Amino acid sequence: MKTKVAAIYGKRDVRLREFELPEITDNELLVSVISDSVCLSTWKAALLGSEHKRVPDDLENHPVITGHECAGVIVEVGKNLTGKYKKGQRFCIATSDGVTKRIFSGLQLRIFWRQCHLYDYSRNRH
Repeated sequence: MKTKVAAIYGKRDVRLREFELPEITDNELLVSVISDSVCLSTWKAALLGSEHKRVPDDLENHPVITGHECAGVIVEVGKNLTGKYKKGQRFCIATSDGVTKRIFSGLQLRIFWRQCHLYDYSRNRH
């Protein structure tokens, strides 16, 4: 299966890249991303390239794939995760930035996770 990503190759150099996905492992999920956001750290990394403190020096040969805050639908479930996740289930990731103790503790992730999974979006479609 092929995928397309936005990857940072250098300062102000973001390119659309397509490649073949490897098979998932027993401990992984394959998620079809429906929505992805661009956070401030990604924006800064795209502007600064390797000058950003969290970006590798060799971006031309090892580009950074963007997108760590996203929502989608699970397409495939690794065998060790079948009791916890299922194909077709909505899935979201909201990473913590560590700014406050409340966010750093992971509370932000838990709250966002509950809102994403407990709200039945299918009942409110127009």
